[in-house]
Amino acid sequence: MVGSHREEGVGGRQPGRGCWSSTQRTWVITQLPHNRSHDPSAYRILLGYHRLRTPTSHSRQASVYRVIVNTDFNKHYYMGSDITLLQLYRPVDFSDYIRPVCLPGPNTQLPPHTSCWITGWGMVTEDRLLSSPYTLQEGEVGIMDSQVCASYFQGPDPNNNTYSLHDDMLCAGDLMTGKSICRTIAVNILVHVF
Repeated sequence: MVGSHREEGVGGRQPGRGCWSSTQRTWVITQLPHNRSHDPSAYRILLGYHRLRTPTSHSRQASVYRVIVNTDFNKHYYMGSDITLLQLYRPVDFSDYIRPVCLPGPNTQLPPHTSCWITGWGMVTEDRLLSSPYTLQEGEVGIMDSQVCASYFQGPDPNNNTYSLHDDMLCAGDLMTGKSICRTIAVNILVHVF
């Protein structure tokens, strides 16, 4: 399962064979949430939600047992290694409305222009937040070449305390439509269908 921020959204297509085990039904992988809390009680995981604040009969909430922040977070560069594991108290029961997103292998390469999908409840434009009823948004984007991405998004000094691009990052967006996974307030998930 993949998510971010205090209120998590999880979705996707039917996973491939061998993609998810019963022990992995208790883990959520995310970026370090904006509140930076390591206290499990500060989080609730929302599963099967289409509208952020409007649960349905298919929606579930899960409590977090443990928060594990990557030990390299912020060590080598600002916001670097921004990945956190949230262990749930109970395994998630998958359904037609709650599906895992499988992680790629360590050697998976996504060349530029590879089509991916982003989903989330974050910004809908550079200066406009998603408004009520907070319906989950999705958009098709492509993996961008890092040099092209840097020419659009990186500041003049990659060593200062602003976001910068590094070799261990992916850049995705659509320059024609403006769709991207930048500047979010809540969860954004990047998914490539293999």
